[in-house]
Amino acid sequence: MIAKLLGQQGIKLLTRSRPKATDSIVSSVGYHGNNIYSACRSFCTTSIRCITQKSEDSESAVDPPRILITGGLGQLGIPLAKELRVKYGRSNVILSDIIKPSKQVFDDGPYVYADILDFKNLQELVVTHRIDWIIHFSALLSAVGESNIPLAIRVNIEGVHNVMELSKQYHLRLFVPSTIGAFGPESPLSHTPDVCIMRPKTIYGVSKVHAELLGELLFCRRKMLVKTQQSHTRYKHHKYLSVLAI
Repeated sequence: MIAKLLGQQGIKLLTRSRPKATDSIVSSVGYHGNNIYSACRSFCTTSIRCITQKSEDSESAVDPPRILITGGLGQLGIPLAKELRVKYGRSNVILSDIIKPSKQVFDDGPYVYADILDFKNLQELVVTHRIDWIIHFSALLSAVGESNIPLAIRVNIEGVHNVMELSKQYHLRLFVPSTIGAFGPESPLSHTPDVCIMRPKTIYGVSKVHAELLGELLFCRRKMLVKTQQSHTRYKHHKYLSVLAI
């Protein structure tokens, strides 16, 4: 079943140079439907090839990464955690959220409380659990976000700032999905170019545009290497962006 969710065509992030173990990757990915699973799997597959010995006392040069999934009790986190645990080990993939998990989720593997608005809490998790990668799913979607715009701004924008700062501070690899909601009614519906009018009409879409633009700002201000790939669907032309700190 999970193979079907991942889709037949994985999304391969371009690799221009082999990153160091101390490098930090920020990926902001536009997705439609189940493509998010393909994007995550490609991100993880590409990253695992880049792992090198982190310290002199490391037992192996290819130790599996320690992965934290925020917003893990949403529709994406649980099936993705199941897939990643098969590949990297049950104890190396940690689900997190702010609500109580079901017994099945709790028994399936590590689960922790993580409030993405509490930076100290996130720091403690990264240090205590020796996190290497963060897959950031925490967000208020359109319906909930529109009913509480101030909270959506905090969760969807401040939360992204927090995980990006963690990525920089602790040299983590970070995956942040975007959405077709970043486009608006003024955007071209066919053969949508990389640079076009993007005026979403929901706070969720606005927050995703913010995340994409923040990635571009990091490129301009911090001299990061930006790598992109395009993916076509019947309805949209999506941009895939990853930022490699150097």
